[in-house]
Amino acid sequence: MTITLNQARRQMPVRPITYQIPSRFPPAHPQYNAYLNEARRQLREQEAGVNSMVASEWLARRPASGVPLVRPPAEAAMRREYGTRSQLAGTGMAAPHNPDQVLAGYIDPTGAPALGVVNSFIGAQNRTNAQLIQSIINDPHVIHPVALPVTQLNFRLTV
Repeated sequence: MTITLNQARRQMPVRPITYQIPSRFPPAHPQYNAYLNEARRQLREQEAGVNSMVASEWLARRPASGVPLVRPPAEAAMRREYGTRSQLAGTGMAAPHNPDQVLAGYIDPTGAPALGVVNSFIGAQNRTNAQLIQSIINDPHVIHPVALPVTQLNFRLTV
């Protein structure tokens, strides 16, 4: 199911979602600023992917409550191909998804290669944040249920 923003007639009120840099990367860590900048870059790309959907598309792409997110076998092949073409092996870089599959994204990697350590800590927080996004979308005070097919998402992902 692919829906374009041409169907959007309104935009939901902006809602912030905050990610945390893990404690193993304190501000005194020599790579802290590099990780912070990379996290901001990756979250901007995730945000653009999420906000490119209307609410009904995002909800349709999420698994039903209680159903675990299972990566399709084709994804492993796509990741390997992306890694081969981008020459990522042994570089500490990862194949990003924008938005991440946990955030209702697609299986094909998109965007520039991502620093793996940052990509991992963002991904680890996406399960909780996806549940938060879903509860916000399902809140009738934010988006009326009748307006789900025509309301563009508007989240700010920050660190």
